[in-house]
Amino acid sequence: MRDQLAIARHDRDVARQRRAFALTALRIERNDMYMHFWRTKGTLPGIIANVKAASPGKSGAAEVQRPFTQC
Repeated sequence: MRDQLAIARHDRDVARQRRAFALTALRIERNDMYMHFWRTKGTLPGIIANVKAASPGKSGAAEVQRPFTQC
């Protein structure tokens, strides 16, 4: 009887640990994402500006504006 209780308790603890680890891993991953954004000039408009500045070739102003047509 005592063995069964010990096994049940162990299973419960393992499940609890797995759940806690899964949540922690998600939190760490999300935090890394935020840190990456904040390091690359902080705000979303800043990030967009960086991406546009880094992209080679044509700039938005020089491009001819075509009317939007959906095929």
